[in-house]
Amino acid sequence: MAGDTPERDIPRRPPTPRWVKAIAIVALLIFILVLVVGLLGGMSHGPGMHGG
Repeated sequence: MAGDTPERDIPRRPPTPRWVKAIAIVALLIFILVLVVGLLGGMSHGPGMHGG
């Protein structure tokens, strides 16, 4: 058994479905968009506006 490699004994996980990757990419893009808009001052409405 000297020729056997340990990689053969490890079961492989099935690949990630395409729809999971697509949702993750869309969520990441939305997060980045919200972050950029917030940093550029586009979100002027917040809890501080209601303090009077």
